[in-house]
Formats: sequence, C-alpha cells, structure tokens
Amino acid sequence: MKHLPFCHPGDFDDNGLLKAPVLFWVGLVVMARAWWLMGAAMTTQQGGQWLAQLYPGDVSQWLGLFSGLPSLLMVFCYPVRGQLPFLARGLYLLMLMAVFVTGAGDCLMMRLSPAQWEVGWFFLCLDVA
Repeated sequence: MKHLPFCHPGDFDDNGLLKAPVLFWVGLVVMARAWWLMGAAMTTQQGGQWLAQLYPGDVSQWLGLFSGLPSLLMVFCYPVRGQLPFLARGLYLLMLMAVFVTGAGDCLMMRLSPAQWEVGWFFLCLDVA
C-alpha cells in the first residue's frame, strides 16, 4: 500500500482502498432523490399528491428517475469497486452525464409558470450545489 502525502492511514479501509468521503455519499443521495421520493410517496396515501407537487408532469418524473439511476446503482456497486473497476468507471461516467441531463431538464422546466413549478427552484439549487 502506497501512502500518498495528503492521505492519512485512517483514510484507507481494511482492504487498502481509499474510503469514500461523506460528501460523496450525500451527493449520491441527492442525485437519486427521485427514487427516494418515489419510495416515500408509495408508502403513504397522499403520495400521488406529493409527486404532483414536486414533479409537474410525467416527463420530469421519468427524467428524474432515469438520471438518478446511475447514482442509485453506484450506492450498491461502490463497495465492490476493487473487484469490478470497469463497472465503477462506467457508472461514474454515467453519473457525470446524468448531472448534465438533470441540469438541462431544470433549464427546460424554468419555462413553466411559477404556479406549475413551485418546488423547482429548490431542485435547481440542489442540482447546482
């Protein structure tokens, strides 16, 4: 195991791989927010009303689900990145593409009236951050 000058021994796990920073996991959760919101909406009786407020149309909901899929898969594939490095690299590239798709979708959603897209500014701030 080669120790880099900016990495401390505590930054590595038992297998010698660098641990992912906490902000990496927070970013994955934010990118997969459509999946978490869909799961939360399915557990309640008012879930359809929540999704109607958060996503003004079916297209924006499907766009959120498809762009969140690489980050949702990365949550489960990141622990085995040492055994399957090609999968981690591919998912990382798909996540970068999903960020641009989400940003383009947010820009297209800004055409809607403020009454149709009340929560959109919050999502736009999350995507920019």
